[in-house]
Amino acid sequence: MNILVTGATGFVGHHIVRHLAKQMAADASDGEVVAVTRRTPEPNLAIKGVRWIRISDLGPDTDWRSALDGVDAIVHCAGVAQVSAHPTEDELQVLHSVNVAGTRQLATAAVEHGVERLVFLSSLKVHGETTTGRAPFSTDDVPAPQDAYGRSKLAAEASLMEVADRGDLSVVVLRPPLVYGEGVQGNFRALLRAVQLGVPLPFGRVRNNRRSLIYVGNLVGAIWAALTMPRPSEAPIRCTTTVSDADDLSTAALLEALAQASHQLPLLVPVPQRAMRWAAQALDRTAVADRLLGSLQVNPNDMQRLLGFQPIFSASEGIWRTVRCGLTTR
Repeated sequence: MNILVTGATGFVGHHIVRHLAKQMAADASDGEVVAVTRRTPEPNLAIKGVRWIRISDLGPDTDWRSALDGVDAIVHCAGVAQVSAHPTEDELQVLHSVNVAGTRQLATAAVEHGVERLVFLSSLKVHGETTTGRAPFSTDDVPAPQDAYGRSKLAAEASLMEVADRGDLSVVVLRPPLVYGEGVQGNFRALLRAVQLGVPLPFGRVRNNRRSLIYVGNLVGAIWAALTMPRPSEAPIRCTTTVSDADDLSTAALLEALAQASHQLPLLVPVPQRAMRWAAQALDRTAVADRLLGSLQVNPNDMQRLLGFQPIFSASEGIWRTVRCGLTTR
């Protein structure tokens, strides 16, 4: 099986490429991974069983013909993820061009080239921003994205399914929460750095919230399950599911796990949550406070029911691997 991976040099894409190449080698497969990057691949990216292709841009006019020759399946994880809280018209245009029109163009090319399956990495943001006071999000819930990024992912899903229905393309959509693992950046890395530096953190009382996360090793396992799940003989696959570690953590429990993996004592100060929310509002950081103090969970049964997949790594093992495999304060 020849598999094309978009966004191959990103945090998630890099792990996907390495995992697929390793899986094919273990299976003694004669297939290859076609890794797509916007820049000329650097020599240190050379991986046995991986062929790199440079695609300068992702959008409604991208020419996929050379990249898709002989490809059986696609893992599409490229896209614009960093969007300001109040995006400008130009930002919204780029978001639509890449995430929505770019996905449609790739799906159209896949149908034209007879690609059998496309796995799309969407986002839990399709469902919303919080499950505080309600049941965990389930795949069967009506989507309710709250920001421009979430709306772009939902529109991309709809566009992808519409194009796939024109041909025989199977589609599996995965909606992950925050992804962490070796090489992670952003808020997860910032929390880890604070723990490793011994910074006192005001989350000692934040023990009743629950956040679903997914270790990148579990995510690539779910992607492999999506690529290899049997297809019904009568029709192509149409599957959409949330994915997670299935071990939801409070903010305090997450910080304690990071500290334990770093062989440090967590410095968690028991600040009342009401005081933290007041401070966040004064500093215009309400959204950050919502993420740290509120809940955002998914139903862990969906991926088992729809993909036949159970997490390979527990959350504690995923956190340990993230910390111990080179992610330090530098």
